[in-house]
Amino acid sequence: MLVQYHDDIITSISLYAPRPDGEEWSRDEPHDMDWTEQKAVQLAARFLPTDVALDEPHEQPTNVRLQDGASDALAAEVPADVYAAVDSDDLTPGQCQVAFSFNDDGNVAYLSVNLRQDRPLSDGV
Repeated sequence: MLVQYHDDIITSISLYAPRPDGEEWSRDEPHDMDWTEQKAVQLAARFLPTDVALDEPHEQPTNVRLQDGASDALAAEVPADVYAAVDSDDLTPGQCQVAFSFNDDGNVAYLSVNLRQDRPLSDGV
């Protein structure tokens, strides 16, 4: 798990499918411990505000699927300057995003729940 903060506010949570102790983690190679899509959606939901409304998913290059969303509760708690700090200064507070990274076998190697950003889920994650 990787958690990113700005001014004590979580801006991004990334979850990586587990691997056995001592095994190097790779998103490039499908692994039988990767999550099914259904399991990944359930995991992401645990980190989203309960009032979130998600848009239809849209595919990105490199097997990434994004879902943008909005939450009144998130807008009430996260100031606009935090969005600006995560490269989202033209976006409305309350916007968020879920990103799923799929392997060639259709399972999810990792996912990320973020304040919506102009630069979602880079190859370096």
